[in-house]
Amino acid sequence: MGGSDCLFCDIVRDKKAAPRVLETEEFIVIENKYPKAPVHLLVVDKTHREKSDTMAGVYQNENYWDKLFYAVSQAVIKLNLDIVGYKVVINESKYYHYGHEHVHVIGGEIGGVESNEVRL
Repeated sequence: MGGSDCLFCDIVRDKKAAPRVLETEEFIVIENKYPKAPVHLLVVDKTHREKSDTMAGVYQNENYWDKLFYAVSQAVIKLNLDIVGYKVVINESKYYHYGHEHVHVIGGEIGGVESNEVRL
């Protein structure tokens, strides 16, 4: 996979539209087309990597999970989810629809804090 038959590859290459929240060197963060909460993001690898490979540790020498969770943390901070609450979901096995590695960030309302509020 990884060619024209992969939805996430098409989104990464801008062949299909998806609202982008942010981008790091190796990941994009997009809004989920079918949200299950007020904020439902997908953190998608720019390189097509199969979930079965990432979960098996094939990319452990590349600090794969550190880079992925850095993108998660940047999205969480940008949308103030660190203040209003969120969870990270990794679907595996029979629970995922796309083999291209991605994680879900699900949380409360966007914003939710005054701009002058002290953040600890």
